[in-house]
Amino acid sequence: LRYSPSLGSEYQWERYPVGKLLDVATWKTNWNDSEYPACPQVVSPALDRGPARGFGSSNYAFETQRSLHRVQLRPGTRPVFQRTRNSWADFVIKLRSPGVLSPPP
Repeated sequence: LRYSPSLGSEYQWERYPVGKLLDVATWKTNWNDSEYPACPQVVSPALDRGPARGFGSSNYAFETQRSLHRVQLRPGTRPVFQRTRNSWADFVIKLRSPGVLSPPP
């Protein structure tokens, strides 16, 4: 599909057929000190019922050390991940892997 306005917005969004999606995850910040209003829901609730919540401070060093991780139901060489179509339940905030976003030497 080509770019087209969606969800009552005048902005052009690239759209994909639902049948071509493998998975959908959404997240929102908890930070309230922004001059910008919170974004409306950007995907259909049929794809993701609720965004993962996390992050949310002006402390860049603190925020860049964390990332969203999918909940593992069974760890191992072939892990099984939780997939309820609700990012709020499927993801947790953890520390990033070592070396990710490390400052240059």
